[in-house]
Amino acid sequence: MPGTFLTQTERDQLSTFPAVIPHWDLVTVFAISEADRRFLDRYRTEANRLGVALQLYTLRYLGFCPATLDDAPGDVIAHLAKQLDVTPSVLHAYGTRRGSLRFAVRDATYSGFMLWCVRSADTLRGQARGVGRDERG
Repeated sequence: MPGTFLTQTERDQLSTFPAVIPHWDLVTVFAISEADRRFLDRYRTEANRLGVALQLYTLRYLGFCPATLDDAPGDVIAHLAKQLDVTPSVLHAYGTRRGSLRFAVRDATYSGFMLWCVRSADTLRGQARGVGRDERG
């Protein structure tokens, strides 16, 4: 019988927003830079700018973006909304149009993350084989 690495509670904690985000993290990690503002300004609606900002900063903070933004802490939404000069309630309109939740696929590389695909795995395997040969001389 295979064992489990994490309990269900631990898996849930690693796939959703934390219940509380410390104030220091809020004001440092979720501070919108000028470069990020230019990036976010590409999005036409307030809902899209706030939704993408939430995904972008969550990706940077957690290393992933939860499948749903419904559980995002209110203080994070309010903090980002204030910086974008929008009301937090516009977030409810984010993702209602087809394709608007495709931030992670289309723009994750802006954040410095590499998109993972089969081609990525093949590239890494090739690089690993090359490193082995180089070390043997």
